[in-house]
This record gives sequence, C-alpha cells and structure tokens, in this order.
Amino acid sequence: MATAAIRHARKVCAFCADKNLIIDYKDPAKLRRFLTDRAKIEPRRKTGTCARHQRKLTKAIKRARLLAMLPFTGEHIRWSGGVGVRSAEERRRARDERRPMGSSREPIPAESAEAAAAAVEDAEPAEEAIVGASTSDVEPDSAAEAAASNPASDAES
Repeated sequence: MATAAIRHARKVCAFCADKNLIIDYKDPAKLRRFLTDRAKIEPRRKTGTCARHQRKLTKAIKRARLLAMLPFTGEHIRWSGGVGVRSAEERRRARDERRPMGSSREPIPAESAEAAAAAVEDAEPAEEAIVGASTSDVEPDSAAEAAASNPASDAES
C-alpha cells in the first residue's frame, strides 16, 4: 500500500496580500486574532504571516500589552471575559457575572440610600471622640502607672 504525501496549501501572509491592512498596537481587535486562548502569540506556521510582518506583529502585541490593551496571560482573559476592547456595558455585565449572588447584588432603594446618608451626617466621627478625650478621663490600671503619668503627685509627697 503506497502512501501519498499530504501536501498542504501554503498560507499567504494576510498583510502582504492586503496592503491596506496595517499592524497597529492601538487596534487590539485586529491583534487578538494572533493570540491563543492563553494569550500567547501564535507562531508563523499557524497564522501564515511572513517573517517581516510577524516581527511587526510581535512588537505591536507587546506594546498593546504594556498599555493594558491586551492581556499578558490566559488568566487575564478568563477574568475579564475576553481579549481586546469591550464596551462599558460589556465590562459591567462581566463584572456582575463574577460577583457572587447575594444581598449585595440588589440595588439599594432611593429612600434607604437617603436615610443612610442622613444617618452618616448625624453621627459624630469616632476620631474626634478619641482625640477630644483628655488623659484625666482615663483611669490608670495600677498605682505605678498613676505615679508615672502624674509627676506632680511625686513632688507633693
């Protein structure tokens, strides 16, 4: 039984084929195509890019990572819910999905929020109460502490 050699069609560099495509670090949506699910840069043999464009692509991905436009690791992808730029609504939805279910998930009614704000304004801050206390208000635990804290009593004796 003779085996025929399987020959794959050579991939063409997308950047060489379409001269309008520009490798830009400010376009993470375009760069995400060249990252694996673990945020590793895909090799040339998989993407089909030529050596020249692979070098430019690598440099653009690394710059985008430094500016936090692309993730460094797959953990960042799982935590953020994807690679690249997302709208504010998508980020909010992903954050809400990560948040555990419970009472913190329900919105606070307007009346109770206003009541809580009024209660905070009415309450005396704890720092002022501590700072305002004088040393005479505090009773010493032992006679030695009393003598150490009040040197005038030693002079009287």
